[in-house]
Amino acid sequence: MKIYFNGCSQVENGHLHLEQDWQNKIWPKLIADSLSAEYRNDAISLSSNNRILRTTIDSVLEWNPDLVIIGITAMDRVELPMSNGDRCRINPFHCNTDNGSTQIDYFSYWYKTHYNEWLAFCDTLRILYELQLISIVHKFRLLVFDAVCHNYFNDWQKLLEHSYFVKNKNALWRTTEEQAKIRRMVEKIQSLDWIIPQTTSLFSICKNNHWETDKFGHPALSSQQKVADLFLDYIKQNVSSV
Repeated sequence: MKIYFNGCSQVENGHLHLEQDWQNKIWPKLIADSLSAEYRNDAISLSSNNRILRTTIDSVLEWNPDLVIIGITAMDRVELPMSNGDRCRINPFHCNTDNGSTQIDYFSYWYKTHYNEWLAFCDTLRILYELQLISIVHKFRLLVFDAVCHNYFNDWQKLLEHSYFVKNKNALWRTTEEQAKIRRMVEKIQSLDWIIPQTTSLFSICKNNHWETDKFGHPALSSQQKVADLFLDYIKQNVSSV
């Protein structure tokens, strides 16, 4: 059995890099070991959902996994191309690059002129749907969870004020069409295998259960087995091939 993981720092667990042999102690490795499975982990700090989709497609084509576990990250994160051929990963406060290019503050300009919360939510829904379609085409089992925060899947109406037609008071009747599209997508997303409920996240579970974390909310070394056990319980109950 081959298990593939992808997501942001909550899945990468690179904050443990000072711990001896840390890569063999993180929860994705603990899950793989418990199931006697090969595994690959493409998660990286500050990953966006569009990066998760891109790298998952690459690895599915190359590696052909049986089980894919995706930690959906905050919808305000974006992957942008750079003119030198590198890529940068940004959120409203930080910028990381894939290959160590000079970290210009792309985010300070990009979020001021390009970011829209409604469109970011729509893109997140489409990314999840694309992952679902890929799982059908390539015949792997897909499990998903929110890594750092819930993404409005159950209360998306709160974001309508950021849609173009509401925000700009322009052809307001078209918001009905917008909502119909989103309802269709939300229904599709709800049919995915959510390891933890859509109304919460791994970050919140660690916090609410008082599992030890670092100052940014990443599970500490002492919490890695707790996260692994939480996910393993779902996998063993819901994935027939294990």
